[in-house]
Amino acid sequence: MKKSKKHKKKSTSKKIVPLFPSKKKDKLQIVFSTFKITYEPILEKRFKKLPDNVKQEYIRCYELISTDIKEAISILEKLVNEYPTIPEFVNNLAAAYSMIGERKKTILLAEENYKKKPEYLFAKTGYAEVLLYKKEYEKIAEIFDYRFDLKMLYPDRDTFHITEVIAFYRVMGFYYLGIAKMEQAKDCYKLIKEYGPEYEMTKRLEKKLTNNIFL
Repeated sequence: MKKSKKHKKKSTSKKIVPLFPSKKKDKLQIVFSTFKITYEPILEKRFKKLPDNVKQEYIRCYELISTDIKEAISILEKLVNEYPTIPEFVNNLAAAYSMIGERKKTILLAEENYKKKPEYLFAKTGYAEVLLYKKEYEKIAEIFDYRFDLKMLYPDRDTFHITEVIAFYRVMGFYYLGIAKMEQAKDCYKLIKEYGPEYEMTKRLEKKLTNNIFL
């Protein structure tokens, strides 16, 4: 489940062009991809099957993360212990640990989540964050199968939540910075700036870019 914004926005669409050719030509697909961006929650089947009280506890965490991070972590730890196969719980606990500077716990959870659910987008981006920290850029490309476009990565999907778009292209932006592809990094920034200027991930990429190039 992805968090919906308090202010409702209409779903929109954006043409995305693959920004950087893959070194593995057999996996490269040069296409113009179009997908819709939604601000409404997208519920995975596994989440729908959970008891209502568990869903409410999970939703409550979003409010607590900005007001009482310790309580949010306490709830998420309980959810992860009870439902270790639900990647959303693990992903959000890792994010909460990151917010309080618990780097070791963040890395451990991100690595475990990716091993268990490598097809889950936030497991991919979470583990990619770890690899960005380690500067293991080639492994990042492998995680995404050398597909640097959401529609190419998930061809069966036509709609993505705003948080998925921000997380994916934010990681791509830092990836391009890491391999010194400044124009491509700037393109990623412009995309997430347009659709999610208020997100902390957008602001962090902007700060990093301003230290390297002029926007």
